[in-house]
Amino acid sequence: STFGQSWKRSRYEVLGGVGLSNFMGDIGAHTGSGLSQYVWINEQDFLPVMQAGIRYKLTRNQAIKNVLALGWLSSYDIHGSYGARGANFRSFIAEYSFQYEFHINQERQKKNIYSQKNYFKTKLRNINIPTYFFVGAGIIYYNPKRSYQGSFYSLQKYRYTNTIEGEPYNNLALTIPFGMG
Repeated sequence: STFGQSWKRSRYEVLGGVGLSNFMGDIGAHTGSGLSQYVWINEQDFLPVMQAGIRYKLTRNQAIKNVLALGWLSSYDIHGSYGARGANFRSFIAEYSFQYEFHINQERQKKNIYSQKNYFKTKLRNINIPTYFFVGAGIIYYNPKRSYQGSFYSLQKYRYTNTIEGEPYNNLALTIPFGMG
């Protein structure tokens, strides 16, 4: 027996991931030419990030997902080109997002390549890279702290600002995740 719309049997998927964070801002920035003045990596500031979520298939090619990512972010001027300035920060980050996915190349059931007569030709035919695009919206929580004489102090507590008007910053920000998977 067959079921022509097998994607309906397993609409839910649990997903997870681990990775590393890297901050590309004014703290820890590099001076240089070409691409290195816009994109840099400070290996010394890599910190862990974890994510978990759930995906629900709307149709064969479309899905929605909720994702929660937790991790740490930091940067120090001594790891960039402005070491004399001495600026630094670290922050716990938590991001919750809702995303829409459109799959352009579905994962398909693999055939048993060992029972085939021409092993290598069948193996090449079975190569399939599932590809999708995603876009969404979310919210991120952060609370940057600065190191001073061996201790970390919350910048918001001391009413440091991030606007010209002198208003204290908010610990929440809108995020717009997008990309390709």
